[in-house]
Amino acid sequence: MARESPLTVAMALTVPPLDQGTVIAGQRGLQREVRWVDIMHAPAEAFVRAGDLVLTTGADTRQPGVREFLTYVVATSEAAGLVLSPPPEIPTGELLSSLVPLADDRDFPVVSLPWEIAFAAVQKSLLPQINPVDARVQMVVGRSAGDDDGWNDMADAFAEAMDGTEDADGPRQFAEVLRQHPQSMAAVLRTLQPLVDYDRTRRGQLVHTLEILLNEAANISAAARALYLNRHSLLYRIKLIEELTGLSLKDPADRFQLEVSVRVHRIDVSNG
Repeated sequence: MARESPLTVAMALTVPPLDQGTVIAGQRGLQREVRWVDIMHAPAEAFVRAGDLVLTTGADTRQPGVREFLTYVVATSEAAGLVLSPPPEIPTGELLSSLVPLADDRDFPVVSLPWEIAFAAVQKSLLPQINPVDARVQMVVGRSAGDDDGWNDMADAFAEAMDGTEDADGPRQFAEVLRQHPQSMAAVLRTLQPLVDYDRTRRGQLVHTLEILLNEAANISAAARALYLNRHSLLYRIKLIEELTGLSLKDPADRFQLEVSVRVHRIDVSNG
């Protein structure tokens, strides 16, 4: 539910799980108004809007453009604040030594968030405080494919689900294969395994992103709205998905394989 009074950075820091963050700079700017919570996985200066609370891992600060982007957010943008959560193995001492003075000079809040806290959880908890939209974020968590007694049941469940779809000659044929050969389900799940592994080790949301993309018929604008992402960040995720799976969302055969894999994955999760 939206608040009657504006949400400030100080108020946002009392809402779990962002309450686990630590203000490392810009303490005097905690009354800045938060108008949106934006997750940015890549440098995208043009998409930083006034009032944005920018959540970013900062990726690898040694990569081109990352340091410049973070400096822009702190020193130039009209964002509400920056929440930084770099991977533990990435050194940040030199970066912070330059960002902290800039942030203090501008009274621009910079918050350090533990790597273990999912950005999606922060966004999910804060967006209802800002805007009366359905801000639910479904986190899809997978597991490695394996051979056990549950595969037959999952194959049947998948087949029944696919049999109910319209214009599904291809899916019906594939569903029948799964019904007769549950081992095939393991092979299908392996299609998504690189995404599942990435999500687990890099705190990503690639599986969920792919599911939303397919639900929206690969419509970038519609998927970006559903994911509360700007177009640039979504395109970056799509690039990762295609690189990790070796499949293209523009290719009908590849897209069919991805859709089947996502449906099987969903059944696997619900039965796991």
